[in-house]
Amino acid sequence: STSSVRPMIPLDYGHDAITEGRLPERPEEIAAYGKYCGYVASQYREAHALYEIWNEWNGGMGTSPANRKRGSVASYLPVLKACAREVRKQDPGAPIIGAALAGLDSAWIQEFIDSGGLADVDGLSFHPYVFARKDGSATLALQWLDDVHRQVMKASPGRKIPFYVTEIGWPTHAGRGGSSEQRSEAQLIRFLIQAHAREYISGVWVYEMVDGGDDEHDHESRFGLIRSDRRSAKPAFDALRQFAALNKALRGSRLRVIPGVDGAFTATFPDGKVVLVSWNPGFTKQVLSASSLKSAGASVVSVQDIGGKPVQTTDLTSGPGNPASEPVVW
Repeated sequence: STSSVRPMIPLDYGHDAITEGRLPERPEEIAAYGKYCGYVASQYREAHALYEIWNEWNGGMGTSPANRKRGSVASYLPVLKACAREVRKQDPGAPIIGAALAGLDSAWIQEFIDSGGLADVDGLSFHPYVFARKDGSATLALQWLDDVHRQVMKASPGRKIPFYVTEIGWPTHAGRGGSSEQRSEAQLIRFLIQAHAREYISGVWVYEMVDGGDDEHDHESRFGLIRSDRRSAKPAFDALRQFAALNKALRGSRLRVIPGVDGAFTATFPDGKVVLVSWNPGFTKQVLSASSLKSAGASVVSVQDIGGKPVQTTDLTSGPGNPASEPVVW
């Protein structure tokens, strides 16, 4: 393949004829699942794919309602091992991504680490949804990932184990945990910017492209970047497109945190130009000063929103709705 795009392939789920709607836990079920994983890998050798082992095992995903239960670490490890073995037979260099963890499940991932799960993976994947929490912010999700990364480094010193956020989003349903379309956009773009500044995060997948249904009270129906009519985009779609343009312009240069300034990041373009991305986290007058800009290596020539639209510096004041509350590029 000549494409620079590498697919992340989730290897899920079991087959009802074998597992009867349960997680594969019996030896013959695990063997059948491993065979399936190997077959998929044999079909995608040229794609240079990454393989994610199951999807939200900890949440019991892939089971029938009658058989839904929390998937334990002890039951996941033999499944991971069998799948990794068969994938590597077919595609020896393929990265094996484990966990595919639902939510901020600290106890599960700690047990996974303590049980030696890191030995069978080349990376870890997470779905750090926080929308139903009181502080359902992008920063909360990333702080949790930072904590997990520290645990991983402690358990496996000297080894780099990349993290992949294979699902993230803020649904726009009505009711508990729902966000306005504007807040969903803001949290998504803040997550992407902060993830970009973390070297251990190797990829982020936004969930999902199109709303999954028409029930305005169901969170699973309202994760989409595009509304269910498949014609009208939510603000988050535009934000993702704008971030993609910024990421492309950076050409592999990562954003870096500016010490002591909350919500401010800097990066150097290939031509040497310094760019700063910042926002006002608390709708206060915490705006980057000339001295903080100079200390980061920049002189202000222009201020734009993340999509390149000019922003007046006099507008960078307090209050919801002002540009200071959303990312701007200096």
